[in-house]
Amino acid sequence: MSWESSEFSSETTYDQTFSSALSSGIVCFASSGDKGGQIVYPSSSPYVASVGGTTLNLNSAGAVTSETGWSDSGGGPSAFEKEPS
Repeated sequence: MSWESSEFSSETTYDQTFSSALSSGIVCFASSGDKGGQIVYPSSSPYVASVGGTTLNLNSAGAVTSETGWSDSGGGPSAFEKEPS
């Protein structure tokens, strides 16, 4: 999914959609957003895999030596969602 909303206090009421999908074996991926470090829904849902832009730096053997998040990618801990176990 490539849509987002700023976090809101009742967002957990919408998590049932993603929870039901996950229990059926469907994984939902959501954009982490383009708001420069802000947390957005639905990527803040514990039932969604949040995906943001990163740059991987590789050595000559192809191993990752470092990773840098894109400056406009979102992410961080939610103000309303519990951290998954």
